[in-house]
Amino acid sequence: MTDTTTAHPTSSNQAVSVPDFLLLPVIEAAFSVIKKQETSAIPTSLRRISNFDAKTLHHSTARTQIISSLNSNDGFRELVDEEFFGRVEASVALSSWSLNNATVIVEDFASRKDLPLIASMLWLRRPQGYEFGLGLITAYSSISIMETDQRDSQLAQVAKINNLTKAVDIEKDRARMATEEASRLEDELRKERQNRRVKEQRFESNISALEKQVSQSDSIMDRIKEDEKRTAQRLEREASRARELEVRLRLAEKESVDKGEKIAKLQEQLASALSSEIELGYEDLQNLILAQTQAENISASLLTIMNKTRSILSKSASVSDSIVAEQKNEPAVKAEEKPVAKPEAVSPKPKPAIRDRASVKVPQGLRIDEPSALSEVFKQEKLILVIDGYNVSLNSFSNLNLEMQRERTIACAANIESRFGTNCAVIFDGENSSTRASMRSKVHVVFSPAEKTADDVIVERISVTPADRPILLVTNDQNLKRRAQGLGCTTLSTNAFVNFSK
Repeated sequence: MTDTTTAHPTSSNQAVSVPDFLLLPVIEAAFSVIKKQETSAIPTSLRRISNFDAKTLHHSTARTQIISSLNSNDGFRELVDEEFFGRVEASVALSSWSLNNATVIVEDFASRKDLPLIASMLWLRRPQGYEFGLGLITAYSSISIMETDQRDSQLAQVAKINNLTKAVDIEKDRARMATEEASRLEDELRKERQNRRVKEQRFESNISALEKQVSQSDSIMDRIKEDEKRTAQRLEREASRARELEVRLRLAEKESVDKGEKIAKLQEQLASALSSEIELGYEDLQNLILAQTQAENISASLLTIMNKTRSILSKSASVSDSIVAEQKNEPAVKAEEKPVAKPEAVSPKPKPAIRDRASVKVPQGLRIDEPSALSEVFKQEKLILVIDGYNVSLNSFSNLNLEMQRERTIACAANIESRFGTNCAVIFDGENSSTRASMRSKVHVVFSPAEKTADDVIVERISVTPADRPILLVTNDQNLKRRAQGLGCTTLSTNAFVNFSK
């Protein structure tokens, strides 16, 4: 609210209310006097103002203190009077003042929007008719303020009307678009109905064709059943023959075993005879050779019988499989055909080894938490600084509220970014009230989604960062440290980071 002041300090029986903004020229002159004077020569109530700049005059408290000093300190008022009327425009205003032409003069100053100048002149020098002049000035000022308010109100109404007009136009466009969309949907529906009728006709023709195929399939199935019956009878005969052959095979195998034992004994006797000192006659040797030949022939005959029996059994199984395949409308696999070899399992190609991440370079002989080492670390090219937000804030700024903790943490990162140009990212748990992510200076601030923790977001961010970029993670969380170090990152304590970034 604008303050008002009384009339000239020498007037004790009458007061004219003048808004303090109309006395700004004399207040500015007083401020100039304050800035020029020694501290000891300045009124005690204004000494605090002397330490500030001209922006102080925008505060009603400063203006009130200056006007109060002008009312109470004659020496200070005289200095201000001399400073103010030392200006050409103030002297011209004083010389042009006349009570008879007060209305014309005030109206002229009002048209030039210079009412504060004449108001300051009348209030400070108090010429004849100054009360009337100040009253006129105050009235013109009020009228000007009212006109300004009305003009602003009219402009606001015009803007509102324009906005409403635009809204109406937008709604008309929307209605037109909705009409066009409805027309388009009707066309699509009409085409869809036509397509549906065509599809129904096609389905009806397909159904007729399928019914014919079913009828043909029924006749085929009847023939298949008859063939199946004949095949079953043939299989029964083949099975009976196979059982008979199997019995004969077992007997032949047993006879073969017996013959084999006899052959082995004959071979032992032959070997014993050949190795002994007993001399065998020619006839004895001939008998032994003949017995061995007969044994080999018997063995070959038994092997032939066994192979034939297996072949018959295999053919029987093949016929059975073909019948089952015909019932399922699948081609039967012939017994003589070799089964298709299954392709060998292709062993997966070994994944290429992940390239090691570029390391954070720490000067030799220094620890990374030393300020001199960090000065060199943050100068490293392509370095990315990742900050565990709440871990830093809760360890370093726990005495502040949560919002101030975040601000301090982000400010530390911004300080590093502005000093070294380092790419910085601050990760906080949970969603922010206004945004999920924001930019502070060039610092990337991220809030983890509801289903993830900041630790998971940090690990994911590290995983997708190119391996040629070294990463420095600021955290005291031991679990997160282990995960980050496993991905090739270097870690830094929160205290070392905050102390260095101050």
